[in-house]
Amino acid sequence: MALTKATPLSLVAAFFIPTIVGAQTSASQITPKLCEQRARAYVAEKNTHESEPIHGRSSYWNLAASHYDANAGICYVMYERFLSQDPPESKVHSFLENIRIGDVQATDSILARFSDNCVSTPGGPTECVKPGLFECAVNGQTCESKAEFIELVHKWIPTFKPFKKQPPT
Repeated sequence: MALTKATPLSLVAAFFIPTIVGAQTSASQITPKLCEQRARAYVAEKNTHESEPIHGRSSYWNLAASHYDANAGICYVMYERFLSQDPPESKVHSFLENIRIGDVQATDSILARFSDNCVSTPGGPTECVKPGLFECAVNGQTCESKAEFIELVHKWIPTFKPFKKQPPT
């Protein structure tokens, strides 16, 4: 067997090829179950940066859904929260609803966002303020309502369903 002299190029190739192959292999090994586990960890990490609950109510994010897109190699996470801004004994309840969609493999990736400020009274209608320009967007496309936000999300990631959770009362 003949030995060949190592060149700087062969040494660089020997160093990087296993890393590149390993990265491709790990990306292809992601499953929907692993994506959900990563999504739960992503949301838990977001909650480590949240402030104390307002009026004893949680301000933490909740995992709403996860989806692995095998073609793009991306694990998407959709997470939400409702923040009540009034004490529990108040007859008027104002609340803030937030919905976010991100890529669990990217740092601070917010690919879609929705924020809504609403006020409800017992027996009366819930009235919400129209979201601002930076409060309703999906992949860079702005929207003007929660219904439009949900429609854009469903066109993009059909497996993400509308939320069933109602605001705090």
